[in-house]
Parts: sequence; C-alpha cells; structure tokens
Amino acid sequence: SIDISVTAFRFIALQPLAGGSWLKGDVKVPRDWENHTWPINAEVELGTMLGPGLGVLAQGLVGAGGDRPFDWGIALGVRVHF
Repeated sequence: SIDISVTAFRFIALQPLAGGSWLKGDVKVPRDWENHTWPINAEVELGTMLGPGLGVLAQGLVGAGGDRPFDWGIALGVRVHF
C-alpha cells in the first residue's frame, strides 16, 4: 500500500523582456494530508543577462498558510549559463 502525505499544484510563468531580461512567477500549493494544511509559497524573480553567459537576478518570496516554510524573503543571485 502507498501512503501519500503530500500532493501539490505548481504554476510557473516566465516572460522574456527586452534586452535579455526576464520576469518569472512561481507559485507552489502543496496539500499536507497528515496535518491538514496548505503551506503556500510564491516567488517573483526579475533578472537580466549581463553578457552571453552571466546574469543577475532579484527574488521576492512570500509564504502563507499553516506550516509554511518561511514568512517572506528577498534574494540577490547570479545566473551562469554554460
């Protein structure tokens, strides 16, 4: 018998912008069947490529619902394309 404790829905949208930039949205909606919670988290990312193999990005994150992994966060990152 298989015991499933979590199932999830995920929606990712990626929009290319002018000049090698992009905008990304990522929403994850897992259902925790054991704890009866919906620990939703969402991310918005805006980035741009500085050259053919290197880019920078900024992220905003937010969590909602019971047992969420985080309340909110921000991040700066580097994208390496090889």
